Amino acid sequence: MGAAGVPPGSARPASMIVTAGPPVYADGSTNEQNGQAVVSKSESLLRSGHVKVALATGICVIALAYASKRLMAEPLSDLYLAIPPFIMAMYEGFQNNPKTVRLRRPLGWVIAIVLATAAVIALGWN
Repeated sequence: MGAAGVPPGSARPASMIVTAGPPVYADGSTNEQNGQAVVSKSESLLRSGHVKVALATGICVIALAYASKRLMAEPLSDLYLAIPPFIMAMYEGFQNNPKTVRLRRPLGWVIAIVLATAAVIALGWN
């Protein structure tokens, strides 16, 4: 057997050709450059207001589901479980309206989603 488990004299496909140094892709970039691009893209995504509001909504829906299933005597109705996504939909709607500049800040929407979740849990706790 030769290098990489290939019998001597057999042809390797073009995708398996081993070269010295890091692999170079068709666009001329290497793994290091692609890794840096992935990190910078994920950092920019985490700075996005849409992602912050979506993460807060997801966490609150999971918290509502847990409280409804494990802590309350009766499960919450679907209408109550839909309150955080409804607030998120309102946030997305205000993003495209040029008249609502003050309503575009994600922190206020995250706080509204968390407070609405806390109110649903508190009011549903009978």
